[in-house]
Order: sequence, then C-alpha cells, then structure tokens
Amino acid sequence: MFSKTSCVWKVQRQTIWQEQLIEGAFRVTYLRNKPYEDLQIAYAELLADYDESIANYSSLLSNYQQLLSDYNQLQSNHNNLQVSFDTLNSTYNSLISEYSSIQASLNGVRAKYEFGGQTANALDLMYLFIETTVIFIATTAYFVFRKRRVKKIDLAVPTDPVLRREDS
Repeated sequence: MFSKTSCVWKVQRQTIWQEQLIEGAFRVTYLRNKPYEDLQIAYAELLADYDESIANYSSLLSNYQQLLSDYNQLQSNHNNLQVSFDTLNSTYNSLISEYSSIQASLNGVRAKYEFGGQTANALDLMYLFIETTVIFIATTAYFVFRKRRVKKIDLAVPTDPVLRREDS
C-alpha cells in the first residue's frame, strides 16, 4: 500500500509570508488493532441501541403525556361526580328526615282518630244500627201519620158507595 501525503504551511520571513510544501509518497503498512476494532463495533451497536432508546423514549413520552391528560380528565370527572353524589346524598338525607317527620305525624293522626281495631268496628256497627233504627222509626211515624190523614179524608168525604160499606 502506498499513500501520497502533502503538507502545506506558511512561514513568515521578515514581513513576507512564504508558503512551504512537502509532498511525498510513502509506503504504509496496516497493522490490525483487534481491541480497537471491537471497540468500534461495540460503539456502533451502542449507538444503534441509543438511537432506538431515544425513539422509544419519545414514543413513551407522548404516551405518558396522553395518559396524563386522560388521567386529569378522569380526575375532573370524578370530582364532579363526587360533588353530585354529595348533593344527592344530602338531598336524600333531608328527604329521609322529612319522611320520618311526616310518618310520625301520620301515626299521630291515626292514633287520634282510630279507637283501636275491633272496638272501632263494633262502634261503627253500633252507630249504623242506631242510624237505621232512627230511619225506621221516622218511616213508621210518617206512614202512621199518613194513614190517619187518609182515613180522616175518607171519612169526611164519602164519595164511593163501595168504600163506605167496607168502612162501616
């Protein structure tokens, strides 16, 4: 193997810059350096792994940001639902207390107007019997009064001879 090498530089001599040049062909011998080559291969593999890791990191970072956004949205929804639940729970508790007070009032009213099971039924039947008795007496008195009146009218004016014979 041969190599052509050239080297250029400038040298200042007094006030003038002069260009110097050396050219030459040299024989080059390549000595294989196995540890250095292995290091270059390992570096290339590590560089590829590093690039893959950077790509994975970017993907994971975007996934993380999306998941964080979803989490924040879910957290907000949870907080809103918790507020709604608390409101509904307080309304439920107030309705339960109102229901209890209304139930107590209803029980008080029932206790006031109910005399108690069988006694109340017997009392109702007694009132019904008294009412029917009063109606029966009033109806009987009406028919008795009407019958007397009809007899007085018939006795006062006898118009039909057949009726007169039956009355006598």
